[in-house]
Amino acid sequence: MKVTVEISDNSKGHWVPHDKLCRNWVEQALLSSNHEHPVTVSLCFVDAGESEQLNRRYRDRKYPANVLSFPCGMPAALAEHLESEPLGDIVVCTELAEKEAQTQGKPVDHHWAHLVIHGCLHLLGFDHAMEDNAARMEKMEIEILRKFGIPNPYLVS
Repeated sequence: MKVTVEISDNSKGHWVPHDKLCRNWVEQALLSSNHEHPVTVSLCFVDAGESEQLNRRYRDRKYPANVLSFPCGMPAALAEHLESEPLGDIVVCTELAEKEAQTQGKPVDHHWAHLVIHGCLHLLGFDHAMEDNAARMEKMEIEILRKFGIPNPYLVS
């Protein structure tokens, strides 16, 4: 499976993962959901102000979010004619990723992996709004992260 990850970094001085690491996380999320087509995912790293603006505009929430996902929603008839299907955009707030990792006693790269994988699963249509879907999504995240040697993110130290 071919995965293209387009990254833009609009954050200000916070650690961000390198391209290869992000692509590996996205690839594993896609493999775990049996997605076989070539895809393109956009990752955007932003500061808290931009995250809050996006969260307010698209989710009517007045605070920044650690990760936001915006599925492309391209019609299948159009997507089948493209070499790589655009899945959508994942937006990660660098400040929150760093702060949450510190608060939860996790390495920052482990938390980033979780956020990117979580966002990718949302692009694939997984949701945690309903309890049974949340349990399935969490189980997938735990399995994917384990492949990278990352412990269960839901067991906070």
